[in-house]
Amino acid sequence: MRFPNAEAGASFCPTVAMFTRPSRKPLRILVVEDTDSHFELVQAALSELAHTFILGVLRATTCAEAKQILDKERTDVVLLDLFLPDSKSVATLTALRPHAAASAIVVMTALEDKKAALEAMENGADDYLVKGKFDGDLLMRSLRYAIERKRGEELNRFVPALVHDLKVHIAGGDRALEMLQLSGAGNAAGSGHLLVTLARQANHETMSLINNLLVLYRSGAESNQLTIEDLELMPFVEQVLSDLKLLIEQKKHRVELSLPDRMRLSADRLALGRLLRNLLHNSIKFTPRGGLITIQAEESPDASIIRISDNGPGIPAADQAYIFQPFWQGKSTSASARYMDGSGLGLNICKQLAEAHGGRLVLENRPEKTGCTFRLELPRGHGEHQ
Repeated sequence: MRFPNAEAGASFCPTVAMFTRPSRKPLRILVVEDTDSHFELVQAALSELAHTFILGVLRATTCAEAKQILDKERTDVVLLDLFLPDSKSVATLTALRPHAAASAIVVMTALEDKKAALEAMENGADDYLVKGKFDGDLLMRSLRYAIERKRGEELNRFVPALVHDLKVHIAGGDRALEMLQLSGAGNAAGSGHLLVTLARQANHETMSLINNLLVLYRSGAESNQLTIEDLELMPFVEQVLSDLKLLIEQKKHRVELSLPDRMRLSADRLALGRLLRNLLHNSIKFTPRGGLITIQAEESPDASIIRISDNGPGIPAADQAYIFQPFWQGKSTSASARYMDGSGLGLNICKQLAEAHGGRLVLENRPEKTGCTFRLELPRGHGEHQ
């Protein structure tokens, strides 16, 4: 028994090699284990999965043999004994990892070798199991976890590259449109200038969505990677507004600032910029033409507080409990229509970024007024009012 097109020379599992279900894709597993009794225990655990999965199983008894198989066969998971006749401990993982770049690796270790297993986890293994201590259910959980972790690592490499390429093309198109707009060529057809402006606005909307998706994707990792700086609020807010100038002018909104002179706060520059841009983008986009947007700030003994308000349609009370949920876009009522035309990511990302700073973002209750106000509270650190 072997994988389709497998080369001879590997030692194949005689009883669990393939459970065929035509509609299912096989899960390809390489078991690297030199001790027959331990391999039989793995066989027994895998046999419990026959009713759930199509399994394709190969066996190698040395590190060199495993390398040969991995170079020739597509493998989803490697179940790896760290102590083999030709390789010992973490060196076994280090030797195999370049040959198993697309495979999840689950280390199998004896109870007394758990230290080596943990060291292997630190050096790229995706999970570990203690020999003789796992059944089919535990093995399946480990396989699923390892595969999902491996897929996550692949996405970590793929998504930033994809986002970079998309942003480069969008930015290039926007520069071309800007040159056309500045040259006055768009005026030749009367409505040409307006069309160019709308095309640039669409580019900015797309860029904002891409950035939001990237922030959402990275949010778990970035929350532990903030670079806290001492920021002066006024010039920081002015820069954020400059980034949104085109959208503000297109909607003919008025923006009023009420910020204390020389107020400073402690925050990650990129994360806070994304947070404020998302909040302001919502107000700009969904407030009717010619609206008013206000940005206010104050300090309490424990927090720096920023409020962003608008005089748009507001958010119905029934919807307010859900607005920070990812992909939530509101009900199709006229009052909540402000959140129907979007990805439903912006406010969720804002909340995550606020909490990553140890702060919070809340929607203030304004029963007597139209529009809405979001209040951002960030803990005060070294950035003090001076």
